[in-house]
Amino acid sequence: MNAAGENDALENAIQTWFEGQPTLAVGDADAHTRLRLATSPNPARGEVRITYTLPRDGGAEITVHDVLGRRVATLASGAAAAGTHEVRWDGHATDGATARAGVYLVRVRLADGTTTSTRLVRIR
Repeated sequence: MNAAGENDALENAIQTWFEGQPTLAVGDADAHTRLRLATSPNPARGEVRITYTLPRDGGAEITVHDVLGRRVATLASGAAAAGTHEVRWDGHATDGATARAGVYLVRVRLADGTTTSTRLVRIR
């Protein structure tokens, strides 16, 4: 198998594994108004679409972290209305450097401390 075929096989295996993984959520929101977060595509080579649903109006911060917990990028921060929103991450860190291939955590944190996160894999 050539390198391109190996990359495609790896991407398909990772995608299959991630589709079965739950979104992690912490907070007191009930099932109908739960804080939700999703990334697409995942794994990703380029830009990633991040959709999140806020259970109520208030402040929200959307960030990307590496596996050591270091903040890589802040995608949105400030007041936001309840409902579904979308931001995009182009794969660049706050300092402008391109994020390396690897596993990242995308996190949404509300002003009251409610947090949810999901894993994102960047591939070459």
